[in-house]
Amino acid sequence: MPDYRRSKGHFKKLSSFFTAILLITSLSCDFQNPTSFKLPTWFFDLSFPLVQKTYSLQGMVDNKQIFPTSDSLGMQLVFEGELPDTSISSDILNIVLNQEIDYSQDPVSSPELTITMDTTINISIPLAPAGLLDENNLPFSIPSDEDKTITASTWNTIAAAFDTTIQINLSLPEIPEDELPDFITSVDAYIIIPDDVTDSSLFSTTLINNGLPTAVVDIDFKLSTDFITPAKVLANHTESSLLKDDIFAPEPTALGGDSLGNGIRMEIGFGIASTTAATLTINSGDSVQVNLAIRLKITGIDSAVVQISETELPISLPEIAFPGELELYEGILESGTGFGVNEIIISNLSSTYPFDLDFGLNFSNFIPPAGADSIKLDTTLSDGLPSISKTFDLDGYSFSNPEGADSVLTEMTIEISAGLEAQTANIPLDGGDFGAISISIQIDELAFESLEANIIQEFPTTEISIDGMPMGFSGFIFSDVKLEIEMLSSIRLPVVLDFDIVAVNQMGDSAVVAALSTLASPVQAGDTAKTIVRLSREGTTTLKFKAPGSILYTDSSTAGPVDGESTIVDLMSFNPKSIEIRSRARIDGRGTIEAGATIGGKFRMISPFEIIMEPLTFLSVTNTPIAEMDAGTRNRIRNTLQSASLTGTVENKIPSGGEISILLSDKTFFPLDTTAAALSMYRDSMVVKEGWSSTDSIYIISQCDSLDPALGIIFIFEVMDDYADCINGLTYLVKSSGSIMDTVISYVDTLLKIPLPDPVSFYSTNTATAHAGSVREPGFAAYSSDISPDRIILITDPGDHFTAPRFHLNGSGGKSVFLSLSDYIDINSTIIFRLSSTGMMDEAPDELALIMPNGGETLLKTSETTIKWKTYGSIAEIDIHYSAGTDPDLTNEDDWTEITAGSANVDSFSWVPSSTAGINSLSAALSDSIRIRIKDSNSSVSDMSGWYFTLSSSGAKLLSQKKRTQFLADQEK
Repeated sequence: MPDYRRSKGHFKKLSSFFTAILLITSLSCDFQNPTSFKLPTWFFDLSFPLVQKTYSLQGMVDNKQIFPTSDSLGMQLVFEGELPDTSISSDILNIVLNQEIDYSQDPVSSPELTITMDTTINISIPLAPAGLLDENNLPFSIPSDEDKTITASTWNTIAAAFDTTIQINLSLPEIPEDELPDFITSVDAYIIIPDDVTDSSLFSTTLINNGLPTAVVDIDFKLSTDFITPAKVLANHTESSLLKDDIFAPEPTALGGDSLGNGIRMEIGFGIASTTAATLTINSGDSVQVNLAIRLKITGIDSAVVQISETELPISLPEIAFPGELELYEGILESGTGFGVNEIIISNLSSTYPFDLDFGLNFSNFIPPAGADSIKLDTTLSDGLPSISKTFDLDGYSFSNPEGADSVLTEMTIEISAGLEAQTANIPLDGGDFGAISISIQIDELAFESLEANIIQEFPTTEISIDGMPMGFSGFIFSDVKLEIEMLSSIRLPVVLDFDIVAVNQMGDSAVVAALSTLASPVQAGDTAKTIVRLSREGTTTLKFKAPGSILYTDSSTAGPVDGESTIVDLMSFNPKSIEIRSRARIDGRGTIEAGATIGGKFRMISPFEIIMEPLTFLSVTNTPIAEMDAGTRNRIRNTLQSASLTGTVENKIPSGGEISILLSDKTFFPLDTTAAALSMYRDSMVVKEGWSSTDSIYIISQCDSLDPALGIIFIFEVMDDYADCINGLTYLVKSSGSIMDTVISYVDTLLKIPLPDPVSFYSTNTATAHAGSVREPGFAAYSSDISPDRIILITDPGDHFTAPRFHLNGSGGKSVFLSLSDYIDINSTIIFRLSSTGMMDEAPDELALIMPNGGETLLKTSETTIKWKTYGSIAEIDIHYSAGTDPDLTNEDDWTEITAGSANVDSFSWVPSSTAGINSLSAALSDSIRIRIKDSNSSVSDMSGWYFTLSSSGAKLLSQKKRTQFLADQEK
């Protein structure tokens, strides 16, 4: 077992004691020679009772969870509770679903395609690019600088040769195949965006007879696309004859709303008229050519014409589940119900697909009575059609499983389909959502006239907490534990009771005992059968009775524990701090449920304290406060102490020997040990008892070097007034709450160890006054030990002190023992101080002890703070000073600046730092090294802060997380 040790030094807040007995043990004086007379030295023994307490097991009996046994010789744990009556049938005949489904299918995205075009084509066609021969057969160029005459045969030859057609082909982009939904097999055409605005999508043409001596004839401008056969003509501009210098410019053809294939073809045809005249005149400046201008403009594509194949679209509705306690087979729905009962309401059924869609919906669990319709929809949906709403009335319908009468149902069977027929349709090409199906379904409640089902009925969870178990109290193996559950059922079907018993111990570990029993069922309607289920070390025993008052059971069975599973004995030997009973029941059989049938019961667990004890260590749940020693007594003990010793006796009447350690601390809460597990358990208890955060942690430090305030890691002044008070080897408990400085919250010292003697003898058989295995003759031991002077300094420090016994029991060596109500441990211990008379009568000097600020704090300059101190003696007035800088001399007045002088000593003073001279002008470095001095106005008695604190203009400083992490890592080493 660990020993909370400490060495020289003195500490701040510890114990003092209940009473004091002053004994004069020796007196020596000599009057024979008056000239050689010396003041005699007297020796005093100052005796303080330390621990004088009887720890009786009878005090564990609270008649709430721990009761006397029936023979009043021992104790037993008793836990009991109710499994309240629950009406299964009436609840289940009305199934509340409260299902409201707003379903919208994931929309299908349309492909995206952009086609824009604005093309102008200008063509000039000269009829005599190399010139002509005049009537004299002399050549001249075109245009000529003077009028020329040519023969008819020359011109007619040119006109006959010029009879041609010009063709221009334009390709359009196609939709990538991976952008097309699977149900589109082909894209036939694209629809140009409809637009009535002038100069929108259009086809315009112009032809000029530029100086031809005869007419341009048979003019034909044609625009066509080839998605059908023959090709579709989009525009056709014709003129039979165009005389010299005339212009053919028909109105443009608007193309908005028209269809395009994957290509566009423009065809231009015309001829030149011949002449019957003998000669023709080519005027000066004539170009003798045909000028063409064509403009094709497409502002965009609105949609595509596609072919859709016959396809079944994937669609599924969220399940409509029955309550978790139901497994349904079949039933008949009640007739004559009201609004919202036995109704399926369909609303907002619609499709945004731009084509026809065949939609089917069938609630196939519901079979209509004669003359009624099935609960189904079979309709065609399309964008632009009104949404569909319909209410189905289920009154009088039968309920069944389409899979067969022997198949169980936990959710409603709904058949839903969405199919496409082969068709031609237009789809948008904007890349957005172009189709989805939406539907709303509401089912509130189904009311049954009769119903066949398996039912899983959850009982309210019953939780039991075991309070007051000492920390670390484990290692009890209960030899005889019984849990009895009594169930009453008026259901004329076999009911299976399934329950778990879950125990959680002080370490947070859990153990589970599971049991399963089929309960007795009554024969006649209105009867009630009783079943008793008993759990013991043998396993689970089920006894069935015809009626609640029956004494003799009609059937019994016992199921032994399964390998690897806990028994009720194992569970109670697990040292549980809480036990939870979780119970469920279900009908195990087919039949019609009758209204009014119920199931309910109660349970009772009994655990006599007949146990096998393993070695264990535990703390008492109570501690002993010791009042603070007055200053005069403390001063006399410290000044005149010659020696100190501990004496005592212990009488043990519990069935195990061991050792008792008396722990000393300045706080009321003690850890069981200094291991990581024990400190974690201590932290958990502080979360509950002191409001700590569950993220806080606790660790220990035993070396003063690690607590030096100069490190800036740990705040020590909640426990010690000055760093000089730190004691190497003493166990200090340090709390960590994150990024701010960690804090020493208390210390723990092992004051003494007391042997716990084994009992002298045990009862071997039961008697009228004792139980076999209980202690017959207790063990007794006396002890004595010296106490080192350095420990006395700790004991006599000012402040509160608390002691708590930590018990270590050696166990019963595998034997079963019996804890009796008369068992106890009686401890009487006394500490004796031997003092000399020298200095005994001296007055205790006045003392001042500064409490706050004592170092490590950060104070706001502009906020009021309270300077606190403690006074020992009679000091009427005080002076308060501050020092800025390192290593101030307590007695050198030059190191200190006045805050107040001659103030009444009330152990506190309200101070706003910025109101004191010099504070606001301090540098940043000096603001981090402030100390306070408190001094008697009429003497040199004084004290100063144990370490430096900070005056800040903004707020508290946070400790570097990196610095803190490294420090904790060093502590682990």
